[in-house]
Amino acid sequence: MDGLMVAPSSRPTRGEELQEWSVDILGFAAREADAEARRAYAEWKRLRTEESEVVYRAAMERADAARAAARKWRRGLTTDAGAYPWVCRAVGV
Repeated sequence: MDGLMVAPSSRPTRGEELQEWSVDILGFAAREADAEARRAYAEWKRLRTEESEVVYRAAMERADAARAAARKWRRGLTTDAGAYPWVCRAVGV
């Protein structure tokens, strides 16, 4: 749990640690999808073909979906009456 400062009395349970990993995985997927979309955009601008445009648009759709999934997950954490407040602090929500 790099970067987290948890007091010994409030150490997360195993279930809470799994919640944290879920958030990390979703954030990683969103960042990777964004990077893929940026590469596809650069390729589309370079080639200017219909195929490269389709690839770029599909990559953007994946990036949008990944960001939406991460946002939805984080919203669920923050609206759950503070059930996992340490996770919310870790991901910046």
